[in-house]
Amino acid sequence: MLHGIFHYDNKAWERFINTYGRLIYYSIYKTAFRKRIKITEHDLEDIHQDFLLSLLEKDFKKLRSFRFECSLKTYLTILATRFTLIWVNKTINKPQPKPLSTEYEKVQNIIESVRDTRLAPDENFEEKEIEELIQKFIKRLDQLNKDIFTLHFIEEKTAKEIISLKGLPRATVYRKINNLRTDLLNFYRSL
Repeated sequence: MLHGIFHYDNKAWERFINTYGRLIYYSIYKTAFRKRIKITEHDLEDIHQDFLLSLLEKDFKKLRSFRFECSLKTYLTILATRFTLIWVNKTINKPQPKPLSTEYEKVQNIIESVRDTRLAPDENFEEKEIEELIQKFIKRLDQLNKDIFTLHFIEEKTAKEIISLKGLPRATVYRKINNLRTDLLNFYRSL
C-alpha cells in the first residue's frame, strides 16, 4: 500500500484512508480525551484533515520515515498523538501538556493503557499490543516478581497491602516495585 502511495497511486491512498482513517481519528480523539483538552467536534475534524494532509507533505516524508520497527498502526498512532498535541498548542494557544518527567510516570502510562477497556471504533489493536507487551514482560519474571507486579500494577494494590499479603519486608517490596518499573520501561524501550 505504501509503495503505491509513494508512486502517486490514488487507489492506494484510498485504501490507506479506508484502512487507517478511523484509527487516526480515534487516536486524535483519545489524545484530547486523555490530556483533558477541550476541543469541539469541528476541531477534531480539522486536526484529522490537517494530519492527513501532513502525511502528503514533502513527498510523503512522514510515511517514508516508517522503518517497520513497529506496526504501521502503532506508527500512525504515535504520529497522530504528537500532531494533535502540537496542533492544539499552536491553534488553541493552550500550553502543551508537560512531557512525562519521571520513569515512574512513563511506566504508569503503559500500565494505564493496559487497564483501559475502551476500544477503538473498529479495532482494539493498541490494547492487544500493550497487553502482549505486558504478558511478554511478565513471562520473564520469577514467581515473586510476577506476584508483586500483578498485585501492584494490575490489581492496583498498595505496597503496604502487598507487604501484608505476602509477608515480605517493607524494603524488599518497595525495592522490587521500583526495579519492576525500571525493568518494564527498559523492556519497552528494547522492543
